[in-house]
Amino acid sequence: MHRLVPKPPTSAHYKEMAIHWSFLALGPAGGRQIVMGYLSGAPGAPLGEASRTRPTNTLMTEAYKLIQTLSDALAQQGYDTLTPVQEAVSDPALETTDLLVSAQTGSGKTVGFGLAIAPNLLADSLQFTAAGAPLALVIAPTRELALQVKRELAWLYAKAGAVLASCVGGMDMRDERRALARGAHIVVATPGRLRDHIQRGSLDYDGIAGRGAGRS
Repeated sequence: MHRLVPKPPTSAHYKEMAIHWSFLALGPAGGRQIVMGYLSGAPGAPLGEASRTRPTNTLMTEAYKLIQTLSDALAQQGYDTLTPVQEAVSDPALETTDLLVSAQTGSGKTVGFGLAIAPNLLADSLQFTAAGAPLALVIAPTRELALQVKRELAWLYAKAGAVLASCVGGMDMRDERRALARGAHIVVATPGRLRDHIQRGSLDYDGIAGRGAGRS
């Protein structure tokens, strides 16, 4: 079951629902937010929940129309079907909607997230323009998960010419600052290191409409 909520719940809701989150993404289109993870808690807690049950994977040819460069990347990786969560978040009707998505481990949430934000990042284009200030920010709770998310998004967006940067604890902050200065379309970060870059002024987040991440 994939739980899609029009807007992510408040911090109080998170505590009530015992959410085990994988990552939070902020991007353009009015500060769109997507929270992916395993969620457990009282049904109907936040804001008009909608659930979808899809028992089988969907052939890519039968799914919602994907951006061609991403479709080519999926095919190159051997994908011929989308998982239920990947199909659900690719629904064009949700392109400007904040989402709270829960699904089991191994259900394809990371690729699903990449598919979900693609229309906001690329619009009608197949390729990114030159990298500058980041267009999307992905926040993961651990270094290992952040680097995993970056690897998945790197191959998914490779044919679209995406430049990705990471800001994670335990890595050389000077290298990260240089990467940010060169420009990136997508930044993947852990909370502590993200705060460090914001405080030092090395992360330009003017291109990210959902700047509320810095205050959460």
